[in-house]
Order: sequence, then structure tokens, then C-alpha cells
Amino acid sequence: MSFTENLGILLKFQKICILPNYQLPREDKTFTLILRLFPLFIAISFGLHGIYEVTGQNGIMISVGSGMNDLLLIMDKFVNVYGLITILIFGYVRNKWHLNLIETLVRIEKDLTKHFNIQRSKGRCWRIYFDLIINLFQNFLINFFSDISSPIPWTVFALKICLLDSILMLVDDFIILYVIHFIKQTTSLIRLLKINFERDILHSFSLMDEFLKIVPELSISFGGMLYVLFAVHFCICVGAGYFLFLFIFDDNQFQEFIVLLVSLIYFLRSLVYVGYLSFVGNNFSRELDGLFEICHRITISSNARSELKRTLDFNKAQFHLRRFFSPSYIVIGRAYKMNISGLFSIMSITATYFLVLVQFKQLEEVAHHITSNYTGDLQ
Repeated sequence: MSFTENLGILLKFQKICILPNYQLPREDKTFTLILRLFPLFIAISFGLHGIYEVTGQNGIMISVGSGMNDLLLIMDKFVNVYGLITILIFGYVRNKWHLNLIETLVRIEKDLTKHFNIQRSKGRCWRIYFDLIINLFQNFLINFFSDISSPIPWTVFALKICLLDSILMLVDDFIILYVIHFIKQTTSLIRLLKINFERDILHSFSLMDEFLKIVPELSISFGGMLYVLFAVHFCICVGAGYFLFLFIFDDNQFQEFIVLLVSLIYFLRSLVYVGYLSFVGNNFSRELDGLFEICHRITISSNARSELKRTLDFNKAQFHLRRFFSPSYIVIGRAYKMNISGLFSIMSITATYFLVLVQFKQLEEVAHHITSNYTGDLQ
């Protein structure tokens, strides 16, 4: 069906990520499952090895004297890799709900297109490839600027490592973009029902009931992963914003101009992800609320049978009540709404933690100044 086809390479990638048991034939289930999990184990192994290189005995030790480039590298390894592992755990835990959700949406799409004789466009994945190209370019810039700022000579081998790190960062990007385009495809189905609602009112009511049932399934399937994703990019925004603050206002860090570029790309990358997810979730809620509005104002001709009128009035009354009890938004980690209000909540939390870091920096400078004056007086 076009729902899964329009997800394109993103859905195919999830077969080796969070949906390894998606549409597996029974006769070779174990063998295929192992083949699909093998690339994932390689990616996680490279990520954990990168963390060991950063924090191990032969690598860069986390200390007060670490340079800003080292701190950026540590932030990248810890936040992204550990965040990815946590996302994968959530993906496996909610695997059953996720598969049921896909089956439900495919069934709704089939019912919707068949009953109303609608032909959905198939294979329009150009936006997915555009998003992937942009993300690959951002990841390459991050790793490129981080590598050229290191004391290690820039060689062909270093370029290969840079490309490998950029590709490994795409694992996290693939999951984010998959969730985004999954919700966008679901929103397009809701919009399709809105357009054709009055062609068969009673059947449209039954389809709307199906859409209301998938809202909690979306929260269960993606809520945990989205919570981790938002937390990861929240940490990156705070850390990168703090480095930008040090670059602008701290003269001692001004010579590390390359840090400005890396921090700026990190900050914009995370901000775009959070904003993209929030706006997609907001569009989903708006389209579903639009269905409620259609149900509220729908009418039939006065010449219709009294039985049909009673059925319509009953459905309108039921959906009017359900509007107050059935959520029309995706919940992230049982705490935040995936819409514009949730975006502002996360931005306010990010700003708060950023100000806390800045205040600690100011206290450190004041303490250093007092200590210097006290030492000078003793001498």
C-alpha cells in the first residue's frame, strides 16, 4: 500500500533498527532476523568504541582542563550514542504496538481508498531523500570541522573516519525522520477523510473512530523514543549554546574559531529537529480537531429517513462527548504534548538550564578573581 511505500527507505531502514521482525516469512524468520540485526550491532559497537576512545586510558580524559574541542567530542559521543541505544531499547519494548499500528493504518487506508474510490499517490519520497541529504551534509560538517581542529594530521584515513562518523550519526537521524514522516502520512489520511467525509457520513464516522483509537497507540509506540530524542537534543542545545556563549564573551576561548562553527551547527541541527517534530505533531492534532468540527456541524437533508437522522444524531452526540475524553495529540513520555505548546515548554526548560550554566560560569570567574586577589595580598 502507498502508506508504507511513501515511507520509502526510512521504513526499510527500520527493519534493521527497531522493526527487525516486520513482515518476516516464517520459514526463515531466525536467519533473516540475525541478518537484519547484524548491521545494528556493528553501528552500536562503533559507537561504544568511540566513547571508549574519548574517555579511555589512551584517549581524551574528561577534566577541567579539557579543551572545548574535546568537550564537543565528548558531548557528541555520550549524548548521541547513549541516546541511540536508549531509543533502540524503547523501540524493541514497543515493537508489538508499533507493528499493530502499521497494520491498522494500512487497513484504514485500504478501506478509505476502496470505499471512496480514491487513488493515493505512491512512491513520492523526494522529501525524504531531501531531508536525508541535508542531515548527511550537517553531520559531515560537524565531523569535518571537529577533525580538522584536532592536532592529528588530516589524511585520507582521517577523511574515511569522518565519513564513517557521519554515516553512523545518520542512524539516529533515520529514526527521527521515520517518526516525522510516519506522523505526516497519518495526517494525510486524516486530511483525506475530511475531504470525503460527507460522501458517506455513517461510514466516515466508523473511520473516524479508528483514527481516535490510533492516537494512544501513537503515544505508546513513539512516546518513549520521542522523549529520549527531545532530551538528547535538549542537552545538545544547552551544551552548544553554552559553548557559543563562551566563544562570544570569553576572550580565552576566542582563538578556537572552529568551535563556533561546530557549536552553531549542533545548535541549529537540534533546534530544527525539535521544531520539525513539534510542528508535525501540531498539524496532526489540528487535522484531528478539524474532524471533530466536521462531526459537530454535519447535517443531512430534511427528506432523509427518521432512522438515519437518529443514527446521525447519536453519532454526533457520542463524538461530541469523546472530544473531551479522547486526546487529539501525541503524548511524549507521558508528560509533554507533541505540539506547539510542548515546543515552548521544552524551549523554556532549555533556556533555564542554559542560564544556570552561565551563572555557574560567572560564579567561577568571581571565585577565581577573589582567589587571585587573596594570593596577591599574601605575597
